[in-house]
Amino acid sequence: MNNIRGERNYRYRVTYQPSSSSTTYNYYGFIPRQVEYPRVAAISCFGPDDTKDKTDLIEGVLKTEPDLIVLSGDHTYFSQGLGFGILETLYTLNRLTRNLPTVVQLDDHDYGTGNIWGAGNGDEESGEGFNRKPVCLVNALEQMTMGHHPDSATDETLDNGIGIYYTNYEYGNVDFAILESRKFKNRDVGDSMLGSAQEDWLRDWCGAKKGKLKVVLTQSPFAQLGVIITRWRKRVGGLVEVGKDKDTNGWPLEGRARFFDIIDGCSNLIIAGDQHLGIAVSYDDYGVMECSSPAAVNDMFWRMNFNELGETHLDRFGHPYRLLNVWNVAEPLYTSYQFPYETRPLGDLVKDSRADGFLVADLSTEFPTCEMHGYRQGQRMIWSTTGETEAPTKAPTKIPTTRAPVTNECSTNTDCGGNSHCALEIEEPWAPLVCCPGLSKISTLVPNTRVCRGQQDVNGVCSHNNFCRSDRCGHHRQHDKTPSYCCEGKIVRVGGVKVCRNSVPRGSFCTDGIVCESGTCISQKCH
Repeated sequence: MNNIRGERNYRYRVTYQPSSSSTTYNYYGFIPRQVEYPRVAAISCFGPDDTKDKTDLIEGVLKTEPDLIVLSGDHTYFSQGLGFGILETLYTLNRLTRNLPTVVQLDDHDYGTGNIWGAGNGDEESGEGFNRKPVCLVNALEQMTMGHHPDSATDETLDNGIGIYYTNYEYGNVDFAILESRKFKNRDVGDSMLGSAQEDWLRDWCGAKKGKLKVVLTQSPFAQLGVIITRWRKRVGGLVEVGKDKDTNGWPLEGRARFFDIIDGCSNLIIAGDQHLGIAVSYDDYGVMECSSPAAVNDMFWRMNFNELGETHLDRFGHPYRLLNVWNVAEPLYTSYQFPYETRPLGDLVKDSRADGFLVADLSTEFPTCEMHGYRQGQRMIWSTTGETEAPTKAPTKIPTTRAPVTNECSTNTDCGGNSHCALEIEEPWAPLVCCPGLSKISTLVPNTRVCRGQQDVNGVCSHNNFCRSDRCGHHRQHDKTPSYCCEGKIVRVGGVKVCRNSVPRGSFCTDGIVCESGTCISQKCH
C-alpha cells in the first residue's frame, strides 16, 4: 500500500473469499495517527506452555499505551510444526496487531532450529546455515510474517533462493533500521555478521535523513549479556556458566566491530531480544544503549546476569558494557527448580517470578528510556532506565553455584556409532536430537518422531509411561482431555482417568480426595 499518511487515522478492511466457497470473510482494523516519538513495546520468546490464550500479556501491553509493536523473534518453539506455531502466535496476538503498527523479525527458532548462522562457514550470501527446512517453507513464513514491511532494501536473494528482508521503517520523527543479523552470519570460519551489502545499506541509512532519531532493531544483543544459564537436560541440571556464545551478536568479532563503526554517532539505541533476559546496557565506547526484551513466556532457558549494576564488565568475547539494569529470575525459583519447564503447570505467581514480560522503549524522553514490564500478576513496571549515568534501582543478587554442561547431540543414527538411536531427548518438539542412553519410542505428541525413553523429568509433558524417568505418566486434572505429565508419586485411576496422585490443585474438579494436592475433595472440588 502506498500513500498512507502518518498524520491521519485510517480504518481498513481485509476481505477474503475462498475459491471453493461463496462465504466472504472480513477482518477490520484501525491505523492510528502517528505521534512524533512513539512508545515501542518489544515482545519476544514465546515459550510453549501458553497456547491460544495470551489475554494477560495483551492486557499488560495495552496498559502501557504503546504506539508501535516490535515482535523481535522466537515466536514459536515448535520446530516440527513451524507453520502452526507462528500462525498460533499471530492469531493470539491479533488484538495488538490489528490496531497497532507491528514490526516482525524472525529469529533462530522461527526457522526451526536453536541457534542459526545463516552463512554457516560459507560465503556471506550462501544460505549454508539454512539446512533444516525447505526453502519454499522458509520463504512462505517470511512472506507471511514480514511481507507487510516497507519494501526490502534489495531485490536479491541468498544463493539458495531464500528472500532478504532488511529495510527501514519511518514512524513520526523516528527512523528504524530493521536488521537481519542471522541471515548472513558466519559460525566458525569467516567474519560476516550483516554481510557487506547490508553493511553498505546501513551506512547509507545512517547518512540519510539525519534530522530523525535513528533506532536499530535486531534479533540478538551485540554482546554476550547472559552470564549464567539453566539447562533443561537432566544429565546437566541446575545452573551453568555460559561460555563463548556465538549465537549472540557478540560474534563474529570483525563483523560486530564493523557494525559499531557504522552506527557510531548515528544511533544511540538498539532494541533486541532472543536471550530470555530483560537487560539494558551501555556500550560507552560508542555512546549506544542496548535494551533486550525478556521472554514473554520464560519456560525454556533462564539466562541471568548477576554482575554489579552501574559498573563496566567484559563479556566472554572481551566486549565492554556498562550494566544499567537487569531483570533476573527470582532466587527462590532458580534454587527450587532445576529446569524452567517444571514451572509450566504452576500458577501466575510463580510465572511472574520467572520474569515473564516485555520491554517498552519510550522515545519521547530527552534520552531514550527502557522499561521492563511484567504481566502475570497484573501489569507492573519492574524498572526503568536511560543511557545516562544513574544510581542502580536494585541490588545485584548473589551469584549461584554452577555446574559444567554436558552434550550428546546428533543428527542421525550414524552419529551415535550404531550403539543407540538418535532421537528427541524429551517429548517436546523443540528438544534437541541426542544419542539415547537406552531405547526410543514413537511419540504421539510429536507425530512420526522417535523420542528417547526414560528421559522426561517430573512435571514434564508425556504421552506414555515409557518416556518418564518415574515410569508414570498421568494428568494433573481429573479430565482426560488435559495434558499428561510425568508423575512424582503414584498414579491413581479415578472416573476412568489416570491422574498423578495428589496433583490436582485447590478449586479444581474431583470425585476423590486422593487426586487432590490437599488430599481433600468436598462437593467435587479440591480444598
